[in-house]
Amino acid sequence: MEDTEANKLSAETLGSQFEALKTRTSKSPVQKFGEEDIMADFVGEYLGTFADSEHKPLQASPIGTSASQIVDSRDAKLFYFQTRSW
Repeated sequence: MEDTEANKLSAETLGSQFEALKTRTSKSPVQKFGEEDIMADFVGEYLGTFADSEHKPLQASPIGTSASQIVDSRDAKLFYFQTRSW
């Protein structure tokens, strides 16, 4: 991910990202599995790209609005029935 953040997603391929990771890793073997024909694909095809090819920070969604509230998982059914419109 550090390499992804440092490069443009629409210009870096999965193969170049793999090779960069392989050269920087020294304490464990770096392996690849599956079909190798995707190594020519751009990273942005999997992570998405922006129109200006620059990274933009994610915007946090508001918490605590009437539509979304944090509920303990043990109280989820109770919350559902309390907020359900009949």
